[in-house]
Amino acid sequence: MYKARLIFIAAISLLQTFCGTECPQKWIRFNGNCYLFDLKTSTFYQNEERCKSFGGYVVSINNEDENKFVTSKLKKTSFWIGGQKVKNDTNQPWLWADGSEITSNWNVDFHDTNILNSCSMMFVSNGYTCIQAMQT
Repeated sequence: MYKARLIFIAAISLLQTFCGTECPQKWIRFNGNCYLFDLKTSTFYQNEERCKSFGGYVVSINNEDENKFVTSKLKKTSFWIGGQKVKNDTNQPWLWADGSEITSNWNVDFHDTNILNSCSMMFVSNGYTCIQAMQT
């Protein structure tokens, strides 16, 4: 099973989980949700189970502001995000862990392997593409 540095964004709604506007210690508040960035190496499914244990889910990035927020909190790394697809079923849409459909700005055909074709990963490179990094 492929392992990567995980980003645990157990996106928990403040209104549903907490009696107030504060997030638990080590969590970051953004747009009414609490986010936990946990840089441990794990599989997508280990990450998913840990998020569930906090009452959340692996991050669903639903707009450009949320995408900028998530990537601004990370250094050069790769990490799991909450996009999933039923394995080997090309007719099923990609869905976020919260059940919403992934609709734009994602290269869902980037990997075509048995390992990664049912989970999603995001890569952050601090402004360098892989090609630029290899040329230096």
